[in-house]
Amino acid sequence: MRVLRSVCGRVFAAVAVAALVAVAAVSPGAAGEGEVLHVGETTTLHLDGQPWVLDGAASRQARLVSVKNLGASASKQRFQIKGLKAGQVTLVFRNGAKTFQAHIDVLQ
Repeated sequence: MRVLRSVCGRVFAAVAVAALVAVAAVSPGAAGEGEVLHVGETTTLHLDGQPWVLDGAASRQARLVSVKNLGASASKQRFQIKGLKAGQVTLVFRNGAKTFQAHIDVLQ
């Protein structure tokens, strides 16, 4: 029984480490990376600090979504993103020298 527990514990630990590595490789720790929306659905993007502004010129296919500034708290600024048409979107937000890119797939 001890051997089984030891093996199970090691397998669980290996799976947990693999999952953490996979998450770290996919997400740089910022909201909005790899978001998937369907047409008509909304999501809220939370960005640390303020004031963030959408850089429409640097964004790609921004017309496929609507972006509504929901305002800011002391530590975060929120934007509501709504899928309008199917396609791939990259929204670029700027806060001084800081830049954040939100990659969104809008599906039917």
